[in-house]
Amino acid sequence: ANFWRHLLTAYSGRLHGYELPISHKTATSMLSTAEDKGSGNFMNARMGMGVFVAEAGPNRVAVHQAANEGFRGIYMVCFDGPDAGKGYVVVANGDNQSAICIAKIVQYLLLKSNWHGIDHALLRQRQDLDFSEVKQEEIVNFAYKTLVFDAFQAPIHSRL
Repeated sequence: ANFWRHLLTAYSGRLHGYELPISHKTATSMLSTAEDKGSGNFMNARMGMGVFVAEAGPNRVAVHQAANEGFRGIYMVCFDGPDAGKGYVVVANGDNQSAICIAKIVQYLLLKSNWHGIDHALLRQRQDLDFSEVKQEEIVNFAYKTLVFDAFQAPIHSRL
């Protein structure tokens, strides 16, 4: 949580006379996106520096997922837009079913906190997931993309 507080403060440039462990330049570099090399199709997000960056209408959201044997997780933090500062970290012990559980928890949190740029009807509609035909190494991203990130609406005008 402290990392994200420092990163968001540095990104905003509102340092209020405080020196942070992360500079504005570093925060801006981390949260800028590069040329898409497949992550758009893979998880509906682009690569930043060490994080993925998704767009949800007027919001820009830093996201990353965790998938180690016996452990699944995701974080998502809005760093720019009307929901800047909102975010979640959800983790669980387990494998494939944990990714589905986490995605459903994130769906619930997004609906309850009423984020802008989210297709709420799609979140409510997508509750089940069949990953029987999905490669093992793609299940976590498939679950999060299908159950969460596909509900992120495209911005009205693309950021360059």
